[in-house]
Amino acid sequence: MAGCKGNPGEAPVQGTDTTKTEVQTPEPEAQPVAEQIDYAQEVLKLIPRNLMSERITDSIYNEATQTKRVFDEYTSPYYISCMNGEGGIYNIVYVYCYPLLNEDDGIYVLYYTEAGVDGAVTDIMKTYIYKDGALAEVENPIKAPAFDEFFEGVDVPADLKSAVKEMKREYDREKGSLRGIDLRHGQQDNAILELRPSYIADDRLWDIANPVCYEFNGTTFVKMQR
Repeated sequence: MAGCKGNPGEAPVQGTDTTKTEVQTPEPEAQPVAEQIDYAQEVLKLIPRNLMSERITDSIYNEATQTKRVFDEYTSPYYISCMNGEGGIYNIVYVYCYPLLNEDDGIYVLYYTEAGVDGAVTDIMKTYIYKDGALAEVENPIKAPAFDEFFEGVDVPADLKSAVKEMKREYDREKGSLRGIDLRHGQQDNAILELRPSYIADDRLWDIANPVCYEFNGTTFVKMQR
């Protein structure tokens, strides 16, 4: 019989519909996606305004604290900053959040500000625990290194020794405070902090100075051994 397929020698059954009916499985209902909490923005709202420069105006502050953020590879719910750089005078506020090992303990917060002309150096630094919508200050474990730590084991070229001497004089004026520290985060890891002296005017000095590093260990920041 033309057009019919079957086993050799087997006659087709008359009047039987051999077409299979597919059973449609209902699509599962889409579950609502929990909205990511913007921890850094919530913390920034709780930081006292007297810990920010007057140049962080209401408009700058309100934009940072009231604008709903969309998170991607450049924007994180654990980091936020706001800045006034008008006229080459910089005042910057930073909030970095680090979930604690025991999530029930809340989030560890590093807050600091920078100020400067044509650049910025550390001005104020505070550490907090954020939990249940409240912010509680804790002792800051990050201490200003002794100046010699930055050049320990470094062979300073003769033509840079006077610059290092002048930089030490400027550094010692801060009397061991964190003011004047150049604070940067590790290129691949925000949980690593790199401290260098400010007032480095020569790129060669920047290249040879040893950063003093701290790392967040899940509970607090600890000084890293070289």
